[in-house]
Amino acid sequence: MSTPFAGALSLCNLASVGIFGIVLSAAFCELEWTRQRKLLLAGCTVLMLALQGIVSLRWSTSFARYLYPVITHLPLVILLVAMTRKVLWSLIAVLTAYLCCQLRRWAALLVIALFPTGGTALQDATELVVTLPLLLALVHWIAPSVRALSHSSLKLQLQFGVDGSAGFYRIEKSGTLLRLKAE
Repeated sequence: MSTPFAGALSLCNLASVGIFGIVLSAAFCELEWTRQRKLLLAGCTVLMLALQGIVSLRWSTSFARYLYPVITHLPLVILLVAMTRKVLWSLIAVLTAYLCCQLRRWAALLVIALFPTGGTALQDATELVVTLPLLLALVHWIAPSVRALSHSSLKLQLQFGVDGSAGFYRIEKSGTLLRLKAE
């Protein structure tokens, strides 16, 4: 049974990871950030967050996480393709940002291992605290190198995107589905 505080914390965490992933995915793409593109990304971010919120409030945050690939990742890939005209790299950018989102979770799991009575609320709170500093660090120090890969050979892009990020995505999503079925 979830308290209203825990539910609100979980919803805030879902929104923060959405913003984290959207901003980082866009940072991984080679884009000239015109005012129009910034507004487009901001508007689409609001729409994706609203959809996540509707699903979370209507059904549950767990169900929103289950649908995350359809209500967030797919629209984000489509948006980035429209902005960059690069299908493969847009997909790689989203998958790589998803992998980076897991760093938040791993930090929170470490805190949970140290303070096991904190439960889900402590995990959500830790993820929230870690999000902004991690995002700023990744955008500043990692994104330029990832963007540079978008100009590499197709073989290197596939090795980075399909073997690395997409492989992890498949493994992690299958684990998420198993956890949700167990609940």
